[in-house]
Amino acid sequence: MTIRISLIPSSWLYALYVKAFKWAIRLIYDEQFKQFRIYTEASASKPSLAREAE
Repeated sequence: MTIRISLIPSSWLYALYVKAFKWAIRLIYDEQFKQFRIYTEASASKPSLAREAE
């Protein structure tokens, strides 16, 4: 499973803002992305209910 997250700025000002504060955005959201990755990996490894019904 691959999780890709991208940010597509809608204007040059927003692109400049993201480039300038990339380090701060990473600090704020890094823990949430780790938790999301752990959740998705755990969900992918469990058999689904549809498989159990077969």
